[in-house]
Amino acid sequence: MARSYAGGANSYVTKPVDFGEFMKKIKEMKLYWTIINSLPKE
Repeated sequence: MARSYAGGANSYVTKPVDFGEFMKKIKEMKLYWTIINSLPKE
């Protein structure tokens, strides 16, 4: 995780082993990238 941030990552997400938890994580990521995340102004 530290190497990811040092390499310029702005987020780090772990992949759950359980399929149900994986699907929940995907929905949370969609929420984050479509609603919560702010894109730079052009």
